[in-house]
Amino acid sequence: MCIELIDQNNAEVTALLDKAANEPVILRTERSGEFALLPLDEEVIDLLLERNPQLIAECRAIGERMASGQYVTQAQMLSRVRE
Repeated sequence: MCIELIDQNNAEVTALLDKAANEPVILRTERSGEFALLPLDEEVIDLLLERNPQLIAECRAIGERMASGQYVTQAQMLSRVRE
């Protein structure tokens, strides 16, 4: 994921961002396709994380380590501590 710092002097971009703060904005170009601008809230952040290939790969690797016994779930750990 790339995060770009927007210069406040760029009036056209700033106006788009101000509009996107109130409603989703779809940007369309013939060459690059469609993009959405919308404010980040927890739901949007969760959606972005769910679709992040690096995060998905890391979660799969953690799942494999858990399945092999290298890691345990929180519930398993609490059960062990209570014993």
